[in-house]
Amino acid sequence: QLPRVKSLILSSLPNLMSFYPDPYSFQSPSSSRLDDFNNIPMPMQHHLFNKQVAFPGLEELRLSDLANLEVMVLDQLPAESLRKLREMTLWRLPKLMHICMNNQQKTFFENLTQLRVDDCGSLRNLFSASMARGLVHLQVLHI
Repeated sequence: QLPRVKSLILSSLPNLMSFYPDPYSFQSPSSSRLDDFNNIPMPMQHHLFNKQVAFPGLEELRLSDLANLEVMVLDQLPAESLRKLREMTLWRLPKLMHICMNNQQKTFFENLTQLRVDDCGSLRNLFSASMARGLVHLQVLHI
């Protein structure tokens, strides 16, 4: 846990693939792994966070110029992570396709007031409909 971190800015780190290493994610770029759900081979994806990282005091998250970031898997974070998050900026993340979380963790963004997304050309879905309904404090949305 990193309880005193209030602002996390990760910028201009073209080779960053994960904030904390996942022992199951180290494979050569040419290999593939089997998806646990339906045994369909799929390319290895790079997840920025995992269940080993907690930011209970985080209020601001800025990610920019992370050329290899493909997926933000937030449902692997501990429940107390990101509850205080007020501002999130995603900028120049060319490979980011998904921000993943399950519907039980709607409280991750309950205090989010500002969300800025720019130059994330591969992003398919920002939030599910149920997650969007939980953004009751959102005042600024810039996409």
